[in-house]
Amino acid sequence: MKHTSDALVFCDKGENLKILLIKRKNNPYKNFWALPGGFLEEGENPHTACLRELEEETQLNLNQEGYPLSLRQRIGRDPRGEVKSYPFMFHIENEVPVIAQDDAKEVKWIRILDFPSLAFDHEEIICEGLGCLFNLFKEKFSRNLLPSCFYPFSLDPMKEVVFFGGSFNPWHEGHAEAIRQINEKHKIPVVIVPDFNPWKKRNQLSSFLILKEIISKNSDKNIFIFPGFIGIENENPTIDWISKLDLTKISLLIGEDNLERFHLWKNYKLVLNKIEKLYVLPRAHCKKQSNELILRKVKFLDKHLYEEISSSKIREKTNN
Repeated sequence: MKHTSDALVFCDKGENLKILLIKRKNNPYKNFWALPGGFLEEGENPHTACLRELEEETQLNLNQEGYPLSLRQRIGRDPRGEVKSYPFMFHIENEVPVIAQDDAKEVKWIRILDFPSLAFDHEEIICEGLGCLFNLFKEKFSRNLLPSCFYPFSLDPMKEVVFFGGSFNPWHEGHAEAIRQINEKHKIPVVIVPDFNPWKKRNQLSSFLILKEIISKNSDKNIFIFPGFIGIENENPTIDWISKLDLTKISLLIGEDNLERFHLWKNYKLVLNKIEKLYVLPRAHCKKQSNELILRKVKFLDKHLYEEISSSKIREKTNN
């Protein structure tokens, strides 16, 4: 197995937040944009390799410790075979000049929502890095760097916040209806958490395309988007992240189909202990939940016109 290291470098903040990308000179993914990075030399540690490759490809010499992101080793992530990558994240205050060299055909700073489709799984690495810039999690370092489309900084830690997780592939009116009811009727801020459903096949679409679609459909000032889980490789049960939230009153928003199998969630009783309410959007043809422990937390939202819609049905129709 080969080993690489990739550099995710942010500069500036807010609407001007940018990332450093190179255009690849060689195959695989020749002429695709990608994060700077490359193979470890014999005996070299990943962090040293990351800084070395960054300077070799862009002439950017960073004198700072990188923040390690999760190891990337999914089969198929690299056409060259089994390749483990160790990504590191950096942030500098201002854009500095960069020059393409070595394996880079071109190099530039690109605004965070403007970059094109990237090589390998680098879009997923960027999504994870953006998640690290949120200030909702106790174990993540955070700075107020994010553009307003993510903008979690106006949340009152003492008031109720509703988290709405899902693959959202594709986003549809049922998702929008759930948020409308929480936002407009109950006046509660919603944090959308794109992820993947462990009972379903992983998304084949670009992680960032899915994220940008969600952003485009949710521009309300009381709707926030957490991008950090959309591209992670491992399963991500709710109990693993909900206990790390730096908030006092946490509720969840789910569809009635998810309520059917809530008892199958990992440590679902602990999840129930962590939340104020379990808001449930009615869905067509769902079996009624009979678990009293779960039902004590449930608050059903109003019936609506989109109960028959599901992402799975939309994908099936599109594929046919």
